[in-house]
Amino acid sequence: IYVDEEGNLAEAFICNDYLTMLGEIDLVKEDTDTKTMKVQTDGGDLNLRSETELDATNIIATIPNNSIVIKLPEKEKVANSYKWTKIRYTDSEGNTFEGWAVNNYIKEAELVKMRVDTSKDGKLNLNVRKEPSSSSKKVASIEHDTVIEVPEEYIENIKNNLPEMPESRRERYINEYGLTEKEAN
Repeated sequence: IYVDEEGNLAEAFICNDYLTMLGEIDLVKEDTDTKTMKVQTDGGDLNLRSETELDATNIIATIPNNSIVIKLPEKEKVANSYKWTKIRYTDSEGNTFEGWAVNNYIKEAELVKMRVDTSKDGKLNLNVRKEPSSSSKKVASIEHDTVIEVPEEYIENIKNNLPEMPESRRERYINEYGLTEKEAN
């Protein structure tokens, strides 16, 4: 997920060879005007409304559970015994909506800060692509040394889908199938 110049969320891809995880000392000052949040319902969609009222006629979008949204700087409102937060949501087709959602279903997203490091190739920018391919359309670029935030679940997903490493596979073959080390190689 990438926030473009207009503040819209868009799915895009970058080569993770150019990302470095930041440690505690490297953390930068956070932008306090907007905040990356995550929709967390009991499984259903969250209604985004034009007003802070529970009226079906003011629903402007439905946001799937676990979607990433941007909390806008407007002050929270209390109406109809609910606390409301103004958010921005971009759907999978690139349509952007701004409206009000019940605060109970908007949680702070767990983000990992990473620094873009293009110095090893002498590049100034890292291209952001529409698809996970270097020949895919470039949708934006990120300057060297820029700090980006990546939802922790995306990193976990990548870790969980990595292929088995040769040493781990060798040990598994020995333990599960009783192979010798020579056979496991």
